[in-house]
Amino acid sequence: MERYERGRTQFAEGLQGTAARSTLREGISPENAAALFHAVLNGLQMQWVLDPGLDIVGPVTDFVRLLFDQDPADE
Repeated sequence: MERYERGRTQFAEGLQGTAARSTLREGISPENAAALFHAVLNGLQMQWVLDPGLDIVGPVTDFVRLLFDQDPADE
């Protein structure tokens, strides 16, 4: 449990800067984005364990695009 709390906290801290630059989609708090991102990563990891041929990079990239108003790579 401590691992998840630490991960969410670190993600949220990292997202604080993007929220300050108004790139995090409006209405999504850094804390919620961090929890969602962590959940997506854990879920995809479990799917990958069951199917090592699964592409997890594509779904993670698409999810990140959902969280931001613009592609963070464009900044």
